[in-house]
Amino acid sequence: SQTQKYELTVEAFNVKKQQSFPQKLHEILANDDNREAIVWLPHGRAFKVLDDEKLMNLVLPNYFNHRSRASFLRQVNNWNFKRVLSGPDEGSYYNEKFLRGLPHISFLMSQQQTLRRDKDKMQQKSGYPLYARILDVPPDFYAISEAFPL
Repeated sequence: SQTQKYELTVEAFNVKKQQSFPQKLHEILANDDNREAIVWLPHGRAFKVLDDEKLMNLVLPNYFNHRSRASFLRQVNNWNFKRVLSGPDEGSYYNEKFLRGLPHISFLMSQQQTLRRDKDKMQQKSGYPLYARILDVPPDFYAISEAFPL
């Protein structure tokens, strides 16, 4: 009937759009209850997991349909976060478009599947192997924060 069609249409528009992983991650990091498990670093340009057990048992089930650390890290990698391998922020993750207090910028992020083709094309043009990005040195977030505080 016409009434039923109308209700289905209205219901379809009222469905909340599912949050992207970066949006959920902003929410997780903004929640003080999660500070023992995962935190922003002082400069607000990277985050770090402090306690894997608390992350898996207390944080992840509240935001995702799993408790899997591997699944969480797969998402981190799929959204093109880079891991800091040395220095004062060792073990943290960052993405240039993921900044504390600026969740709207994360809408500019894209998943790695869409970037992979572009990287393959760039590799073909440049001749540089994809593993070369592993050698990247992370930015000095503390100097950046002094010049451009969040």
